[in-house]
Amino acid sequence: MGTAQNRAPFEAFVARRWVALACGLIAVGATLGMTGTATRASPASRAALTYEAVDQIPAYVVEAPEWTADVRDAPLERALVAFDINTHDVTFGPLTLVGPHDSYRIFDPSQSGGTWAGPVELSPDGRYLMTGHGQQTQLLDVTTGRTRMLRAGAPLAWSPDGRQAVLAHFDGDKDAYPVSGQIRIVAIPSGEVLWSIPLEPGPLPRSVDAVLSPDGSTMLVQRHGDLYAYRRGSGVVWHRSKSIDSLPGQLAWNPDGRSVAFDNTGLCLVAADTGKTNRCLNWRFPLSQLTDAVQAFGSPEIVAWEGQTPTISVGNAVVRVSATPEVLLRTPRDTRHVKIASSRVRWIPRQPGRPDPGPAIHRYRPIINIGGLAIVGVGVVNVAIRLRRRCARRPTR
Repeated sequence: MGTAQNRAPFEAFVARRWVALACGLIAVGATLGMTGTATRASPASRAALTYEAVDQIPAYVVEAPEWTADVRDAPLERALVAFDINTHDVTFGPLTLVGPHDSYRIFDPSQSGGTWAGPVELSPDGRYLMTGHGQQTQLLDVTTGRTRMLRAGAPLAWSPDGRQAVLAHFDGDKDAYPVSGQIRIVAIPSGEVLWSIPLEPGPLPRSVDAVLSPDGSTMLVQRHGDLYAYRRGSGVVWHRSKSIDSLPGQLAWNPDGRSVAFDNTGLCLVAADTGKTNRCLNWRFPLSQLTDAVQAFGSPEIVAWEGQTPTISVGNAVVRVSATPEVLLRTPRDTRHVKIASSRVRWIPRQPGRPDPGPAIHRYRPIINIGGLAIVGVGVVNVAIRLRRRCARRPTR
């Protein structure tokens, strides 16, 4: 009897110690497990570079190293280049973002915005990234890692100053016929609709291109091979049937405001005020003369102008299409999209350094989260076992 009485306080002491230890493990595990959630909910903002800041374009970019940090956890000062690899699946992610000082981050649009429909547009200043999700646009602020949905439409282009975005909204579901809707110009980052252009009923498919003039007053729209120029407050300025393929990106409008490029087996320039064709450039032939072959598949996208000479993104390269073409940037083979912060890069290639994948706490966040949850689970099970044994040893009365 005495022995049992002596053991009871000792067993109670041991049980309390086990409970305390388990609670400590739970606290540690919860802290580790919640690290990702807390930081993801309120990421450490990076101070954006000054408005005038520019960086030399890297001569090449590579696929993001394994365990590269997510930009939502470890924001960048801005993105200079954004690209993804062609996997024959338009919903594939993530995108790779390359910032100043060879900083690399990843961003999977589908994780925060739902099914990714493929479109992606980087603002000229590199602060914002738009991705298309059905008839909505996910807006990522690269400097904070925060995202929001713009419900006015899917992304088409940025204004030259990056303060406005051009979105497309179609009426009805994807099979609705005839196809009608609006092109909406919205303020960034609020998404407020500033003005819009009607899309008259037309045939399938639901496709349209649009580009804003440098002063933001006029919109050029390409739809089913026809070109339309709309001026805010005035309506249609001119309409031409050109049987063109596409408008080559948000910089299709030359910064001088006098001409706009379209793609029709070559890059052709039309007068912005009349729609009259001025000249055409066979961009494929100069690329074929390069010593190192460029994957010249798909349509070109203009990413810069030097006077009347365009710099285009095509395949896995960015090329200045001059009399002697020059490759300014190479991307990994089978790159599907490559977007450039056009107003924040200096078009003088530099040899990049080793990719910086970001802080370790953010790179290994998945492992930390899983480890934290495992510790919590072990602690809970341990407490349950000890309490059950303690109850089993307690004498019944």
